[in-house]
Amino acid sequence: MLRRFQSIIVLPFTAAVSLLAHAHGDLDVRIATLTAQLAQNPTNALLWLQSADLHRQHGETTAALAEINQANKLKPHWAATELQLARIRWDEKNFRATIAAATACLAIEPSAPDALVLRARSHAALGQLTNAVTDLDAVFATAAVPLPDLYLERARWQATLGKLDDALRGLDDGMKRLGHTPSLALPAIDFERQRGTFTAALERLDKARNFFDAKSFARLREEILAQAKTK
Repeated sequence: MLRRFQSIIVLPFTAAVSLLAHAHGDLDVRIATLTAQLAQNPTNALLWLQSADLHRQHGETTAALAEINQANKLKPHWAATELQLARIRWDEKNFRATIAAATACLAIEPSAPDALVLRARSHAALGQLTNAVTDLDAVFATAAVPLPDLYLERARWQATLGKLDDALRGLDDGMKRLGHTPSLALPAIDFERQRGTFTAALERLDKARNFFDAKSFARLREEILAQAKTK
């Protein structure tokens, strides 16, 4: 399931993007404040970029795009501008345009994880799951601490492609890196069941015992045993 990008990914790769991530307060007040600042500093590309992001969050796409254009004129070939454009296109659910903007960002900043994630999710939305997996592979190779959601997304895409072994290896890699979390451990049980490795499913369930109350644990264990008997 695709959630809103800004609620999940917080992986800034430039000082400009970091400043965008730390904005706070009421949007209307913030927009008014930036408008006043721009009146005094119209050649500040970062202010235009910040204003574009606020207008994006406010749902004002036309204004956001106009301000992206201003930032681009002042600072051409800036990865942060392309990333902001990708975010706008993502919000519009224009996935092909998101891919184009994210790719432009990556041409300038090849290891930009936010752009990789946006492009991966856009590929997935278009049914291009192999490309989506490849982009998240690159995120895990470059990001210091990827979020569990990303490991789970990749695993689900791999499972849809029929690559359950890869999905499980990816979840195990995530747990080695992030710890034995329910968001990764419980889906791994389901994937073991899908591939018919019920002994492994039970072993994973035992390791995840602390994530269940006694009744839920017993019920799931019985389900797995019953499923194994039918195979």
